[in-house]
Amino acid sequence: MDALQEILYQVNRSMPNFKEKSSLYTWVYRLGSNVCFNFRKKRNQTANQVEWDESLYHSMMLPIEQPNEDPDRMCEVKYKQYLVQQAILKLPENQRILLVLHDIEGISSSEIAQILNITINAVKSRLHRSRVALRNIISKGFSVKGMEGVGTFSVNSSGHLR
Repeated sequence: MDALQEILYQVNRSMPNFKEKSSLYTWVYRLGSNVCFNFRKKRNQTANQVEWDESLYHSMMLPIEQPNEDPDRMCEVKYKQYLVQQAILKLPENQRILLVLHDIEGISSSEIAQILNITINAVKSRLHRSRVALRNIISKGFSVKGMEGVGTFSVNSSGHLR
């Protein structure tokens, strides 16, 4: 809530400086991400450790493609989505940010480049490395605390989850 309040304050205070060189969405997203990074930095300096608010990622679910699907199949799909989310949490922050922005939030590479203040080519290469790292985490297998006996998944030769 403190970060949200600070973001709204910064947007209100900085709106006269908005030059329309990018979309308003990108500008606000960049401002918001800077505020959040600063909040995290302050928190990490006092805590001396990185702690992720996993509840944010637990609520991040991809839509089920066929809502009238067999309930068992729907549970299997939901479980695989949950495992992918847990695998994403195992990525380093810089890789996780790119995957979340591009693959989950659907933000374009050019907008991500503006938000993170890097080139589009850097976004594309880092995104590729992030996906490879995620694929490696998934293919090696891992367990989720409290769900060790529920089941596992693997990646087939074409790179799709089984």
